Amino acid sequence: MYEDLLDVDPPGAIAAQSPAEVAALVASLQQALRNSLRVSRSLAEHLQEAEQELEEVARLLSHDIRAPIRQFHSFASLLDALDEPLPEQADGYIGHLKDSTRELSERVDSVARAIRSRKRPDEDELAPGEAAEKAFLINGDVGVR
Repeated sequence: MYEDLLDVDPPGAIAAQSPAEVAALVASLQQALRNSLRVSRSLAEHLQEAEQELEEVARLLSHDIRAPIRQFHSFASLLDALDEPLPEQADGYIGHLKDSTRELSERVDSVARAIRSRKRPDEDELAPGEAAEKAFLINGDVGVR
């Protein structure tokens, strides 16, 4: 839609145009900036929603999924601590169950840590589009002077 704006060769091409053509070009640039800001805001909202969903996944991993893992490990420990001797084969199964739950627990912790430790923008940094938006709001509609 605004691809023709990319072909403008400032300053010569702009200087050769009439004031009405320059005003139309400025209006087109302003509209392109408004559209870019709208898209940027929309993308930022989608990114924020995705980050919230990812945080929810981390919470699920940390609590809901870890609970059954702990229960399996506790059950295996109870079986292992029985006063009555278990068949040798059962001891092997219990050991395998305890090792597997420990490994699964470590993997869940690793994924939860990876989710929580991903780079987040500093609070001082501007979100996508904020720099352009602030410049646009400060300068207002750029008119031909």
